[in-house]
Amino acid sequence: FFCTKKIVQTLFCFYFYADATTLQTMTDKENVSPTGVDSTLYTKQKIYDDIKELAEGGTIDFAKHGKKTIRATLEQHYSLDEKTLRKYAPFDGAMEQISEEQAQEDKENEEHKTEEEEMTADGAEDNADMDKKVEVADVENENEDTNEKELTEKKKTKKKKKKDKKEKKEKKEKKKKKKDKSKKKKDE
Repeated sequence: FFCTKKIVQTLFCFYFYADATTLQTMTDKENVSPTGVDSTLYTKQKIYDDIKELAEGGTIDFAKHGKKTIRATLEQHYSLDEKTLRKYAPFDGAMEQISEEQAQEDKENEEHKTEEEEMTADGAEDNADMDKKVEVADVENENEDTNEKELTEKKKTKKKKKKDKKEKKEKKEKKKKKKDKSKKKKDE
């Protein structure tokens, strides 16, 4: 026959005609851990939640505070004596869970940081490529500008030479006409 501890205690109390206060005292004693902490009040989840709450409030900093400091802060928060939670299994379990979470966060942050560095390096390479392209484009534009100026100057020079040549030709023709006129006058 299978019985739970509570049933056995209840039967024991009735068997010896114990009153309800004796039964309550017996159940209270079983909820108290060897360290003197009531295990129904301070469960692993409650301790974990309270530690997280204290961390969010700024009372606890996981980067600066170790297990002892966190335990002392939590004992003050619960108004317990010093070192009450020292060998308390739910506290140790909550701290273990928090440590695992912190390790996971650190790993994710490191991966994120590595990705950012890679992106920055890729971005720097892209920027360097873009800078080179811009420089090449600037040089090409300068060359085009220089070529245009040279072409413009050559065209101007050619036009000027043509104009000068034309003017010379016109002057020669005028002179020739004058000579011809003067010859005609002489001949007449």
